Amino acid sequence: DVEDRNNPEELKEYSVSGNYNDARMIGDYIYFISKEYIYGGDVIRPIVFDGDVRIAMPEIYYFDIPYSSYNYHTITSINLEEIDSIVSKTLMLGYSNELYVSENNIYITSNKYYEREPLKEFSEIVLPLVDETVQNELKGVEDEEKIVEILENYYNSMSEKELESFMEEIWKAQDEYNSKLAAQRDRTIIHKINIEEGKIEYDTIGEVAGHMLNQFSLDEFEGNLRVAT
Repeated sequence: DVEDRNNPEELKEYSVSGNYNDARMIGDYIYFISKEYIYGGDVIRPIVFDGDVRIAMPEIYYFDIPYSSYNYHTITSINLEEIDSIVSKTLMLGYSNELYVSENNIYITSNKYYEREPLKEFSEIVLPLVDETVQNELKGVEDEEKIVEILENYYNSMSEKELESFMEEIWKAQDEYNSKLAAQRDRTIIHKINIEEGKIEYDTIGEVAGHMLNQFSLDEFEGNLRVAT
């Protein structure tokens, strides 16, 4: 309370797990976002304290999306007219990029992550280039050592010039495959969380092609989210 500027008075002290990420004030509500890296081993849940007293362990939302690492994103709303009224929920996401807040919604974005699939890449890049006999030998084989053994025998059956030409074909096919993959993978995931009048309710998820420059790449207008990538 800073009504008496010479004697500011502390009315309440809350603490939330994680590091400060961002905050907004809309009307009589403060929305506070903290982030916490999830380490391997025992998973520690986010906690909200009122002074030294634990008052909440927020619900955690998680998604069927692979990430290279995981972070808790805890969103907390505090009603300044009813200072004892606090709501907190957590999203388990990867590394988030941008945060955009409209009057009624929070949007959190992250770049899509893909794990490489060696067997799939092999079947799409190398397999079509070998002769039919070797293709038949390799079909259904998933053991990497066995695949290497078959290919080595195939390479050893070629002359130096044939092998050089074959490797050039593989490199060309790999470049084409990687270019096609990059176009599919350069995508941004957007999470929408409703925060109207202090509530925190997960709404929906979507994705768009490309990546965003910063938080000003998003805005909300007449119920539509507009995105520039």
